Amino acid sequence: MNWQRIIMGIIGAALLVGAGYFTYHQYQFQKSALVTKGRVTAQAEHSGSKGRTMYAPKVSFKAADGNTYEFTSKLSSSSPSYGVGETVEVQYDPADPKNAEVKSFLAAWLVSIVFLIMGGFMFFFSVFGGKFYQKKNIGTPKAMTDNNPAQ
Repeated sequence: MNWQRIIMGIIGAALLVGAGYFTYHQYQFQKSALVTKGRVTAQAEHSGSKGRTMYAPKVSFKAADGNTYEFTSKLSSSSPSYGVGETVEVQYDPADPKNAEVKSFLAAWLVSIVFLIMGGFMFFFSVFGGKFYQKKNIGTPKAMTDNNPAQ
């Protein structure tokens, strides 16, 4: 096993541990979160990695404690996902209503899925990659591949 495969295996294992960590914390949040209706009040704009304008909804909601809270979604896209004034479902932590997010599959599980896929591929190919890819001496004279040089 070469050092590149060892490093790839370590990184893959770390990503799999990260996937487990994010999945566990999201699961704990889902178990205790309350769901309510919120209203999109604005679109927060920011620059994406390629200089594109990205949009994330700002949402206002009334929590069980009677107070109104506002948050900006952690999930953004290149076009607004929700219109201003649109009603959305909101999940929030009753112990800390500022910890809230628009209720959606991607907002909840995207990080876990990305870490799982990347870590799974890296770990799999670090362990089993040599069985699928082997360097062959195609087109190289046999004399050059032997330990004894051609005379």
